[in-house]
Amino acid sequence: MENIKPEVEQIAELIKKSKIKIFCGAGISFNSGVPLVDPLVTNILEAFGATKEEIAIYKAHKYPFEALMGDIGFKYDGHVEKLTRGHMNSLFQIGSPNNNHYFISNLYKKGFIDKVVTTNFDCLIEKALEKDGSYKSFKTEAEFDKVQWHNSDRTLIKIHGCISDPSSIRTSLEAVSNRFLHPQREKVIRNTFQVGDHEAVLVLGYSFSDHFDITPFLKEIGRKGKKLYIIHHSCFDKPTIQNISDVFPQIGAFDGKVICGSTNEIIKNLVVVHNV
Repeated sequence: MENIKPEVEQIAELIKKSKIKIFCGAGISFNSGVPLVDPLVTNILEAFGATKEEIAIYKAHKYPFEALMGDIGFKYDGHVEKLTRGHMNSLFQIGSPNNNHYFISNLYKKGFIDKVVTTNFDCLIEKALEKDGSYKSFKTEAEFDKVQWHNSDRTLIKIHGCISDPSSIRTSLEAVSNRFLHPQREKVIRNTFQVGDHEAVLVLGYSFSDHFDITPFLKEIGRKGKKLYIIHHSCFDKPTIQNISDVFPQIGAFDGKVICGSTNEIIKNLVVVHNV
């Protein structure tokens, strides 16, 4: 951990000063059994009878998962929609919270953070939070308008909806497939990555692959945005520090660093060594 020590220390200091917000994606739930996008896409396309060649062509075009679901799940007849929902329910209602979810929950509990934004459909952060007191969850456009960004209420914002409310996911998928970023979602992204009294954003388990809604807006923000500390899971023998533009050129010129390594080990270091 010595080669990433300065960056980890900076993250710990910002957490203790309550000057950081968290934005997280599907990667934090992988160890709980929730599949990442690539195997999930394969599973769903196979369910609709796609061949290996067709699946390979789809993946080569890097079509966003949400847009795919919006196309195949909600633009055909009721049978297809029902099948899609069945797959969604079986995939996103499994598992128990892991160390990543409890890390977030403990930061809430200690008063270090009050706002977390996630693209995840699953309810694993919520399950972790249930053991540590009350919190407010927002998962629809109408609810996003009610988020109080300047108070210290424990707030979880499910920017793409939640499996507990299938209609919230449907609305999100339809918008993404139409390449439309709702103004309410735009406000969430702006309050996370650009405005507010926090200094930085800690990004966990997110690959910036939402090319039809979130990523283009982040690229517009660029240098005007908050500093980013992106923990990017990798299986390298030693963790490394890389420039954001080298790893995620699609989001433009944000200040900050990408910490490549074992997410579990980096979070463990934050908790054990830096007591966050």
